[in-house]
Amino acid sequence: EESKKGSKDSEGIKDSVTEAYENRIRAFSSPEKVFQLFATTQKDGEAHMHPKDFLRSIHPTRHTGQPSRRQGAAAKRLFQLVDLNGDGLISYHEYIFFMTMLSLPPSRFKVAFEMFDLDSNGSLDQKEFASMIEVLKSKSAMGASSHSNAVSTSNKVKSAKSKEAQVHKGKYPVLFGQRGLKTLTYSRFAGFLDQLQKDLVTLEFESFGPVEDSITAGAFATSLVSHVYPNQYKSYMKRIKLIDESTRVTYEQFLAFEQVLANLDDISVAINTFSAANGGFGKEHLKHAAKVVAGVKLDAGMVDVIFDVFDSDKSGTLENDEFLAVMQVRRFHGASRRRTVDVGAFMGCCQGCFVDNLTLS
Repeated sequence: EESKKGSKDSEGIKDSVTEAYENRIRAFSSPEKVFQLFATTQKDGEAHMHPKDFLRSIHPTRHTGQPSRRQGAAAKRLFQLVDLNGDGLISYHEYIFFMTMLSLPPSRFKVAFEMFDLDSNGSLDQKEFASMIEVLKSKSAMGASSHSNAVSTSNKVKSAKSKEAQVHKGKYPVLFGQRGLKTLTYSRFAGFLDQLQKDLVTLEFESFGPVEDSITAGAFATSLVSHVYPNQYKSYMKRIKLIDESTRVTYEQFLAFEQVLANLDDISVAINTFSAANGGFGKEHLKHAAKVVAGVKLDAGMVDVIFDVFDSDKSGTLENDEFLAVMQVRRFHGASRRRTVDVGAFMGCCQGCFVDNLTLS
C-alpha cells in the first residue's frame, strides 16, 4: 500500500512539474517553440500535430475520461476546420493560420475583408483572401513573432519545408475548394470564425469533466484565469480554493459568458464609465452591463464566482483593470498575448517554479 501511495505521489509531482513547464511555454515562448513542444509526430522530417496535440497546445489537459458525444463532435469539426489540406495532421503553417484566427476580434476581419474586396462584389477569391491573411498575420501577436513556415529539428528539412510551405501557404481548400476556384463571402467566413470559437469553448467546458451537463464553481473560476502568466495563476488558485462549490455552471451558461466576452470592448467602456461616475462596479452592475451590451442574462451564481476571483478585498466591487486585462487574454484563448517576453513576469515565473521544485522535493 505504501509503495502504491508513493508511486501515485510521484506521478502527481511529475504531472505538476510537466504542467508548470507547459504553461510557461504557452505563456512566454515563440509559436515555433510552442508547436515543437506539443507536436508528437513527424511527416517527412517535419513536425506535425495530431488533434489532441493541437488542443493541448491551447488548453491544459484536465479530464482524461471517455469523451462525450458533444466533445467528440466538436473536436472532429474543429480539426476539419484547421486541417486545411485534409491530410489528417496539422502543419505549422495551418497552426499559425488558426492562431491568427483566434487572436483578432471579428471586427478586424470584417474591415479587412471589405478592404480587400477590391471589386466590391461581396466576396473574396483565394488570392485576395491569402493577401488579407498575410497582412493580418503580420499584425497578430502570434504571426508577428513567427519567423518560419515549418518546424523541424533538422535545419536542412526545415529550410526545404519552409520553401515548400511558402509555395502552398496561399491555398485554403477548406474555404475555397481543392482547386481554389470558389469564392468566400464575409457571412460565410464569419460563420467559420463563430464555429471555431464555439467548438473551442465546448472543448474547454468538456475538459472539466461535467456531470449532468454542469461544472463546479471552481472549474468555472479556473477557466477564467486559465491564460494568465503562471505565477499569477498560482495566486488566483489560492482564491479559487476558497470558493463555495455549491454553485454549478451549465453548458448554456458557460456559452452565455463567452458571448459577454465577445462584446468585451463595449463591456469595458460600460465598466470604466460607470465606475468613474459611481466609484465602483458591483454585481448588479455587471449583470446589467451584460444584459444591455451583450443581451445576456448572467446567472447570479456565476457573478458571485467572478467576484470571488476579482474582488480580493471583498469590497463588493470589481478590480476593474485586473478583471478586464485577464478577460482580454481569456477572450482570445491566450493567442493575443505578445510573444516578446516580459522580463519581470518571466523572472517572477522562474522564481516561483524554483520555489515549487524545492517544495516538491
